[in-house]
Amino acid sequence: MPQVAGASDQGIPRRGFISYRHDDDEDFGHVVERLTKDIRSMYAAETGFQLELFFDRDSIGWGEHWQSRIHESVRSATLFIPVVTMRYFESKYCLTEMIMYHESASALAVPELILPLVLFGSDQLQLDSARPEVRLLSQHQHIDIKAGWVDGFESATWRRTITQCVVGVRAALSRAEQVLADSQQNVIVESETNRVIFMGRAADIRGMLRQTEESVQQATESVNKLADGLREAAGTAGLDDSGRPGSSAIPVVVARLRDTAEDFERKSTLLLSSVMEVDGKLRRFLSDSKPFKMDAIFYEREKLLHQVRRKSQSEEPIESKLDSTAASLREIAASNVPLRTAFLPAERGILTMKTAFELITGWPNLN
Repeated sequence: MPQVAGASDQGIPRRGFISYRHDDDEDFGHVVERLTKDIRSMYAAETGFQLELFFDRDSIGWGEHWQSRIHESVRSATLFIPVVTMRYFESKYCLTEMIMYHESASALAVPELILPLVLFGSDQLQLDSARPEVRLLSQHQHIDIKAGWVDGFESATWRRTITQCVVGVRAALSRAEQVLADSQQNVIVESETNRVIFMGRAADIRGMLRQTEESVQQATESVNKLADGLREAAGTAGLDDSGRPGSSAIPVVVARLRDTAEDFERKSTLLLSSVMEVDGKLRRFLSDSKPFKMDAIFYEREKLLHQVRRKSQSEEPIESKLDSTAASLREIAASNVPLRTAFLPAERGILTMKTAFELITGWPNLN
């Protein structure tokens, strides 16, 4: 797939970033590639402007410090278009991109810059989902493209789907460009009132960071508990040389680990929810305060950035712990369906926790 589609010398192009899982594109007839081609072609025909669509962080210019570049992309009214199946929520990288873009778009009051195109799983996008990342995406108006894909790329259904996508793209860009243009014309007032407001917001974020530290501690303890439980289960099961438990021990293994796995998933979900809330407020604060030149507001910005950078550095070792725990889990669970069922909450919890720490480690690149 080309890294950018739709580049042209016909005027100033609009831009979009396609977030997707490569296996979804490969497994379903290169649907992302065809979707992108047809959307940009119809958009150009309808508007006379080009729509450049990027497929990776390097081609769009985000580079190594892509976390901070996301906010700049939102400021320039770049669309974020996730092509969603339920596998999308199993990718740490897709989730991190989506959450960061959502928070930056919300901070600048342009949530319509996120336009989900749902290939499979639209019935599971519920605001009351137990998963915070699913709830977040469910807040955005999405377009269901499954029927068009089922009927085929040459069908009338597919053409109607593309038309609906282009209408959505045009509406999102139109409103976002207006909101962003209006916000850049606002007059910055260096007043005592604003100083007090920003100091209060910074204090609130610092309090939330302290609460997040408690959530991180609980999550870390739950990782250790899960790892201990896996080792105990392996011993109880009497693993042979091939690493497989004897059938008579399986009920014992399942009973021992089900509660531990469910508790681990709960703590992981709480951690991600907490981190997402901090991430959103932090991005809003940094965005809103950046134009001000008052020393007190600048000091609050720098103090917050120093705090989150220090916190990010302290969370790095847990990634390897999660990886080794996931490897142990897969090794034991591969042998038996009841074991896989018991371990499923832990598997989801590991991805959820990894996403939370990916957000945290991205904070040092904010400015």
